[in-house]
Amino acid sequence: MSPHAIDVPFVFETTDIGGITGNSSEAHDLAAVEAATWAAFARAGTPDNAAIPHWPAYNADTRATTVIDTHWTLAKGPQKEARLIWQRIALA
Repeated sequence: MSPHAIDVPFVFETTDIGGITGNSSEAHDLAAVEAATWAAFARAGTPDNAAIPHWPAYNADTRATTVIDTHWTLAKGPQKEARLIWQRIALA
């Protein structure tokens, strides 16, 4: 889990400002990938680019989710238990 809006310094490659990202070489590398991914999405309507694994469209059957970290991975239905708890709360 990440704090709200943590993506902003990565998307705009400003990890050296504000101190929240740690301003490490890993943060700079992640920012370059994140910026490229947003640019690909803006350009083509899909985030796919050479820097990340294929990012499939979401659907409720597979719940394919791209997990963003120093290495990007694809997870199917991550954090299922937490999702089910929130679903029960929402229906209460």
